[in-house]
Amino acid sequence: MINLDIDALDKIAGKRLERNDAFSFQCHPELSCFNKCCRNLNLFLYPYDVIRLKNRLGITSDKFIDRHSDIIMRDSSFFPEVLLRMSQNEERTCPFLSESGCLVYPDRPDACRTFPIEQGVINDAKTKKTNLIHFFDSALPYLKASENGVVINFSSIAGITGRSGPASLIFNDGYAAANRGISLLTETWARIGAPQVRVNEIMLGIFETRHGEKTRGWELLDQEQRKSLINHTLLERTGTIEDVVNAVLFVVKDAPFMTGSIIKLDGGYTLGGETVQPMPEGIV
Repeated sequence: MINLDIDALDKIAGKRLERNDAFSFQCHPELSCFNKCCRNLNLFLYPYDVIRLKNRLGITSDKFIDRHSDIIMRDSSFFPEVLLRMSQNEERTCPFLSESGCLVYPDRPDACRTFPIEQGVINDAKTKKTNLIHFFDSALPYLKASENGVVINFSSIAGITGRSGPASLIFNDGYAAANRGISLLTETWARIGAPQVRVNEIMLGIFETRHGEKTRGWELLDQEQRKSLINHTLLERTGTIEDVVNAVLFVVKDAPFMTGSIIKLDGGYTLGGETVQPMPEGIV
């Protein structure tokens, strides 16, 4: 990322894209930078990236995660970060890079697709501060132009449970409050995007790689604490990556009349694991 003079953007070589401009890019051997960006980098993967890549390779999500990703948990984060595992060579090249180019180009990750325009932040050369670019607002014209745009927000059931019951072992107040706000954002974006763009939310419960067995936080819990979280879940297990993938595919492909909706993908945790008791005789 380079520092930019905000008052002199027109002096930068190339064409500045305006709100209604179209943009397309193709990587090919005639470009001087061909294959140079696909090495020595930390490439973060999103759920949809995993879906496209595992479909491209003809394997399951679990196998893709095992073979081609590194899972990182930072002390300052409650979420695992999924990165593409680079080749173990001197230049740490992308595992899908060949002399002829990218082997998965039609299904390359989002970071690769947006790299040519470096969206995300603008580094102001004068103030040395970054100005955020709001992705939804920036992408909305293109989503509407497609006439079948889909946006999926991910949140946590912490927005419902707060710090109550067994969930208080893994959710803090700030995390719960932030996730409560995502639902309001989902409804607002659904109104803004309609009718060309559908905006929905998947509210995640406890998953193997998100608060569950394969995370650092789970290891800090004792056996009884872990059991209390499982017992509070109707399906008596934590979720898997495949569960998320299936939910995403449903929203994208099989729910064309759904927008502004919130899907609780929590195995029944928010229902409290409570059983239904038989009514006493004589009570109507």
